Order: sequence, then structure tokens, then C-alpha cells
Amino acid sequence: MNKVKFLLFFLIFTNCLFANEIIDYVKLTPKEEAFLRNTKIKVITSNTWAPINMYNDKDELSGIAIDFWNKIKERAHINSEIVTAKDWNHVLNSIKNKEADITIGTSYDKNKLDYANFTSSYISFPIAFATLFDKRFIPNASFLEGKKVAVGENYSSHNILKEHFPNIDFVTVKNTKEALELLSAGKVEAAVDILPTIAHLISVNGYYNLKISGTSEHKVHVSFMIKRL
Repeated sequence: MNKVKFLLFFLIFTNCLFANEIIDYVKLTPKEEAFLRNTKIKVITSNTWAPINMYNDKDELSGIAIDFWNKIKERAHINSEIVTAKDWNHVLNSIKNKEADITIGTSYDKNKLDYANFTSSYISFPIAFATLFDKRFIPNASFLEGKKVAVGENYSSHNILKEHFPNIDFVTVKNTKEALELLSAGKVEAAVDILPTIAHLISVNGYYNLKISGTSEHKVHVSFMIKRL
């Protein structure tokens, strides 16, 4: 079983796992089991997308994506190492340049199909709009068109909103914490990301002048991305 076959197997297996969580193990041939034991799969992830990927109080990588990955490792007996990237673009470039095999927290993007495959989604969240505390409710993303909106560059929220609302004036940054810093300083009119990330960062960073002013009808469907060989 070579690495190409493994990645195809992994794609099928994770799709089955996400569709049916009662699967406790996957039956492998002795050759497949030996391959998984002896081949180290390189996983790359960011740590700035709480609660998907983040560091806990002990500076350990944690979050929803890590929990799912650990479940898959246990059920399929996968030998792997995890590398934490400095930002999301580093993750994308590592997959694109075949320096890593899998990233465990992203969403389907047709523009990446020339270098990656995607599993089924394992969890979904709406995109939230953060504004200054004195701003009005935002019913949907069309109300952001013509306004400066901070967002992580190449983040799922960025790609989705850019496709559906091209007239939003996006200000791209490295991560959502930087987006909220710009918003808090009054340099943009909104910041966007998935709802739990916005809520978490506003709370832990003490942005008392910010609030969540609405959510989009569009959701981010979180999945694994696997390099294409």
C-alpha cells in the first residue's frame, strides 16, 4: 500500500466515519495495517481558529478538529505527526507544495481542487459579523457591501463571502484576532469569521466595545483537506 493508496483510503474512511459515528474501527489487511504503522502521515494545522484549532491553558494543541483527528487515529491506527503553522497561508502552501499530507480544519473550496481533496463535513457554523457595540443589527451580509470588513486571508469565511458578495471591501489579515483589533480601533466597519471564533475572541481578549451584530445565511462546513498526489 503506497502513500497514494493510503490517501485515497483515508478520504473514503473519513467520509464513512463522519457519516456514521458508530463505526468503532475499520477492517484492514495485514499489509494495510503494516503500512499505517510504518508510514508517518504529516498533519499541519493552525492554532488561531478556536474552537476548531487552538492552544489550551497548557499550551497544548486542542479543539474540535484535534478531537476528530484523534478519533480517526485511534480507529485506523494511523502513525502521524502534527506541525503547527504560523498562519493559514502557511498551511495552504504546505499542502499545495506537498510538504504536508493533511490539514484537519478547513472547508471545501473548488479553487483548491487542483492540489487537494476534501472529506465530508464533520461540523458546520454560521458566519458571524462583529461590529462596534453601538452599531445596529446586520440582517445579512449584503448590508456589508461597500464597507471595509476585516477577515483572515483565504479563510473559509473570506472565500464564501467573496464569492457571494463581491462588493464587500475586504481588508485581509493573518487571523481573526488581527481582524478584531482593527475593528476595535475603528479602522474597519466589521470583522467576520465563524460564530464561535468571533464569540471566543471577543470574550478572551476583552473587546468590550465589540459585539456580534448578526450572522450570514451561509455556513462554513468544516472538513479535512488532503493533498492530491
